[in-house]
Amino acid sequence: MKNRKLLNDVLKGLLVAAAVVVAGPHLGFAQGDLDSSVEQLTQTELKFVPDVVNACFYIGGAAFTGSGLLKLKAYADSPTNNPLGQGLGRVSVGAGLLALPYMSSAVISTFLLGNSTTKYQTFGVVN
Repeated sequence: MKNRKLLNDVLKGLLVAAAVVVAGPHLGFAQGDLDSSVEQLTQTELKFVPDVVNACFYIGGAAFTGSGLLKLKAYADSPTNNPLGQGLGRVSVGAGLLALPYMSSAVISTFLLGNSTTKYQTFGVVN
């Protein structure tokens, strides 16, 4: 049992070390051309990360909503064995996950945090 714990601790340490090595900066940062490396990272390599995150929210929202509807169906079939709160909770979480990508894009465009070229316009002179 003691050997198993020691082996488990060693494996955890190796996993953390591997994660640090993989997540560490690559040689482009060490060559002094930091500006171009950061620009390449943000413009090309991380370009599709928001789309992947949105897809995860959509899939998770659909899964939670579907399982919530199944729980609500089970409640309708047998109210004494299945509580109503589980179905309503799952449907609520699913709806929140489905709405999150839309809400985040609305906040970004409202506060002009993105790369949009749209600026506010001043009022003209009233004749």
